[in-house]
Amino acid sequence: GGTAVVERTGPEDQLYQPPYINMPGQAGHPFINDRDHCETYFAENFPEVARFREKLYQRQVIPDYSKGDVLLYRYDTWHRGTPVHPNQVRCVMNLAWKKKQSHWFGVWNPGWATKNYYGVSEKLFTDMSPVQRATIGVPLPGQWTPVLG
Repeated sequence: GGTAVVERTGPEDQLYQPPYINMPGQAGHPFINDRDHCETYFAENFPEVARFREKLYQRQVIPDYSKGDVLLYRYDTWHRGTPVHPNQVRCVMNLAWKKKQSHWFGVWNPGWATKNYYGVSEKLFTDMSPVQRATIGVPLPGQWTPVLG
């Protein structure tokens, strides 16, 4: 299955009002990666969240993806992966761009950093120019400070 998204209808869209805490793995909710179990958890423990999430499901769309298509979306876009079809795979590459002066955003961390070595992602990163790497939070040559290490 493809990635489902919920279109934002404007700045007053009730499904897009912060804080974004009505999802598994946020605000003390356990991360549950299965729709049926997840929605049962919310219905039994947080019915107001379950009602909110039902509105998301009512508005979600799954684009008609073709081989080679790319889905680009903002961090605050409601999205979810639907079950992958048997004998199929879903390839995902998460990238983030930031302003040069926003050093706190997209910091190199043990999450994606340690899980993407020894392959395509590593080659992509090592083939980038210093300016390209700076867009994902790596200081330019000569910008290292005692604080950065």
